Order: sequence, then structure tokens, then C-alpha cells
Amino acid sequence: MESIKQQVEVLLEQEPQLLPAAMAERLGVTEFDVVAALPQEMVAIAPGEQAQTILESLVGFGPVTTIVHSFGSIFEVKAPFPKGKVARGYYNLMGREGELHGHLKLDNVKNIALVSKPFMGRESHYFGFFSECGSN
Repeated sequence: MESIKQQVEVLLEQEPQLLPAAMAERLGVTEFDVVAALPQEMVAIAPGEQAQTILESLVGFGPVTTIVHSFGSIFEVKAPFPKGKVARGYYNLMGREGELHGHLKLDNVKNIALVSKPFMGRESHYFGFFSECGSN
């Protein structure tokens, strides 16, 4: 039986446009299993404890596209990434009107994947926060 790494390699070769979530569904594994199996030049894995540091480093970066996946739906916000602060057990994003705002439970982030993978023929970079069970 092929390892997940080998299966991901085959999928990348046959269908390079597939997103990690689609690859995971096809292989019957978690999305984190897939991103952890991507070639070394496409991914860096960091511990969840670095989530706040990563979020804080985005402030002042300029306009970014923030994409949130939820139960098969995709939400996008194109705006500068907002400042945040920790309060009541959450990292609270304090975006102004028209910007992203919300509350992140950073204690639930076990792993972070920094991924560079072409999407729709264009250069694409993203970070994904993954829970203990490998979902994001």
C-alpha cells in the first residue's frame, strides 16, 4: 500500500490544480495529513503555539485575501489584516468596518501549515490552522 506522501505525489502529478482539501477527501484522510505530505518546497509546518505570532505579523502587510472555509462554504474578505488582542480565551480580530473581525480560539490550533502551491494557474500562498484531529 502506498504511503500518504506517495499518494499525494501522484495526485500532484496527475491533477496539480487540486486543493489540499479535495485531495484529502479523495484519499480519505485529513487535510493536515495532505499538507504534511506535500513536497518540502511547498510546505512548512509550525506548532500551533505560533498562531498568534503569525497573525500579528500580518498586520501592516497591506491588503490580503482572507479565506474562511466552513462546512463546504467559502467566505472571502479582501482588506488589510486587522490587529488583534487576547481576551476571554480568544484572539479577537478588531477590523474596522469592511474589514475582517471575529474571535479565534487559538487553544484549538495544534499545527499550522504554511503552503505555497499554484492555484488556477497563479502563484498562491496560504496558512492553515489545524486542530488536533487534522481539520481546519
